Order: sequence, then C-alpha cells, then structure tokens
Amino acid sequence: MTTTLRLGSTGPAVVALQQALSQAGYYLTADIDGAFGPVTRAAVETYQLAHSLDVDGVAGPLTLAELARGAPAPPTLPTGADPHAIPRPPAGWIVGVDTSAAQGILDVPALMAAGVAFLIAKATDGERSVDARWTISAAAARRHAMPLGAYGVYEPAGVAGARDDAGRAARVRAQAQHFLDVTADSGATLPPVLDFELARGPALHNLTAAARWVDVVADALGREPMLYTGPAFWRDLCRMAGVAAAPALERLARCPVWLAHYGPALAVGPMVPEPWASGEGWAMWQASGDAPRGAQKPRPWAHLPGRPSVAVDVDYFRGPVDALVALGRAAAVVGSPP
Repeated sequence: MTTTLRLGSTGPAVVALQQALSQAGYYLTADIDGAFGPVTRAAVETYQLAHSLDVDGVAGPLTLAELARGAPAPPTLPTGADPHAIPRPPAGWIVGVDTSAAQGILDVPALMAAGVAFLIAKATDGERSVDARWTISAAAARRHAMPLGAYGVYEPAGVAGARDDAGRAARVRAQAQHFLDVTADSGATLPPVLDFELARGPALHNLTAAARWVDVVADALGREPMLYTGPAFWRDLCRMAGVAAAPALERLARCPVWLAHYGPALAVGPMVPEPWASGEGWAMWQASGDAPRGAQKPRPWAHLPGRPSVAVDVDYFRGPVDALVALGRAAAVVGSPP
C-alpha cells in the first residue's frame, strides 16, 4: 500500500485497502473497484472511529498499519443456515423491522416467531400521501400485540418550492399535521419518527424544516420524535448549511437518532455524527436494508420469514421493549427556531 490514500485515489493500493476493510467487516456496500470514493471514505472513517484513530477518512500510515494487523474473518454460518434470515440480536438488545408497502401484507406471528420485538411502519410521505399498507400493518400489529411505531417521510419538494420562509414553515407544518392525522388512532406506542434522508434547495432550509416537523409532532404528542437519517447524508447537509444551522441543530439534538449504516460489525455499531456523537449516541440502528441489485458487492440484508424474495430492514435497539416504548417521553418539549 502507498503511504496515504484519500478521496480520489485509484489503483491496486486502493483495491488492497478495500479488501482489508471488507475482511474486517467495514466495507460491505459496494464493489471492490480500486476507486477511493465516498463509500470507501465512510468505511475508513468507521474503522478509524472503532479503533480510536483520528477520524479524517484518509488512510494514512497509522490507519494502514492498524489494518495490516489483520482481523478475524467473519463468523461462518452452520451448514444449511439461511444467511439472510432476520438475525438474533446481541444480549441485552432487541431486534425489530421497519416496513412499507414494498413488503406487502405482513405475517406478524411469523415475525414474532423469528424474534422480532417491534415493528415500525411507514405512514406518510409529505403532505398528502399515505402508505398503501399502513392501515393493514397497524391493524396486524394491534391484533397480535406487537409494539408499533410509525414514520413519516420528509418530502423536500414542497418546502423548496415555497416563496419565502413563511411559506416553507407552512409546508412543513402541513407535512407534520398530515402525519399526526393519519396515525392518530393507530395504537402506536413507539416514538413517532421523521424519516429525513432527502433534501432539495439550500441545506439550511431542509434542516430548519426538520426541526419544525419534530416541533409540531412533539407539541401534539408530548414526546420527542425520533430522527431517522444516514450519517453521510447528515454530515454533508450540516457541512453545507454551516453555522447558520446552529438553532435547527440544537433543536434536533434533543431527538433520539436512528441511524441507517450498513456494514459495521455489531461490536462497532454505526458511525454517529454530531451532535449525538458527543451526547447520547445512537438510539436505534438500521443495520441492513434492501438486497443489492446487479453487480453490487453483497451487503447485509434480510428477508421476511418464509418470503426469501422480500427484503426487510433490520433495526437494533440497545435495551428492552419497555425502554423503547418510553423513549422520548421524559424529554422537555421546547420550541424550535422560528
């Protein structure tokens, strides 16, 4: 390997780096292609964080030396075991799934038999859309006493199309109120969730919109919503927004964070961005997602019990179900930026 590899590096040395990260369990989301892109940088950052190295996304001498020490190969499954069955959680954790219309009608008893402790279903998308399976999924969870949560997807198009700040505030309030209306009689006991993984227009406008959404929902329900996002998306959005986003970030920091990060070993966990890295850390971790398509390198994914062609997101919570049900209830609800 060369002395230093960074974003934009290419060639055999990068192939060797990607192979070492893959063997260590940190590079599971893309092809080993010899190109040091954002996926490789994220894998390097996660590795550095787990090994108490400076987290800069650059594979310099210290990072490469640590990788050269080697890592044990991932554990092998017993012969005949299904590598894509919903995994059992580590001791003291619980495992759940999050779903949408893509998973079709859920067999909740089969999920429970597979060890699934909770279900979080998509309810809304933006101001008007309701997930086609929301009502059925919520009813099935209630019927079988499965702890239920709901998430609403932030849709940036309407916010970005508003003429001024008052218009943007109105658009995001409409999204939050739509979520509240749809989920009002669902019997959900888990924290409400804002799915925040899309942005359009200035980064500051999107972060402010997220803060407003959680404020509306928190005021209505008396508990802090959980914020679902990806570490790289969040980091880049905050970087683009700059210091002007401080009020919005201060508000969002009070939300428990649910991070989507596929690949890290369970002992490592997801990469946690600020402001949660120096605070409470991650509340929930989406550790696997959709099955990869085409020529992509295999990544962690699981399927619904008895339905091997239907992938489902797998989520970990570090604690018992009662703690997840209580999450966000004790938090004070204070207004976000105007």
